[in-house]
Amino acid sequence: MDAVNARIRRAVKVRLAELDMTQADLAERVGVKPQYVSDILTGKVGKVPDAWQKILEALDLELVTSKKGEA
Repeated sequence: MDAVNARIRRAVKVRLAELDMTQADLAERVGVKPQYVSDILTGKVGKVPDAWQKILEALDLELVTSKKGEA
């Protein structure tokens, strides 16, 4: 699960940069505190948080899975 979380964190950070959004902007958009977004994106939140779906939706991203070795 750590590898999945790391991939999601990277994708979210890239998308934030593409959209010229800050973590605070994202927090406001999904209705959570900026510190919570920071904790998610730095891996301080250990489990997959419920906010992931809201974060992905806010950035127009979807989580896609594939077999290892297939990208």
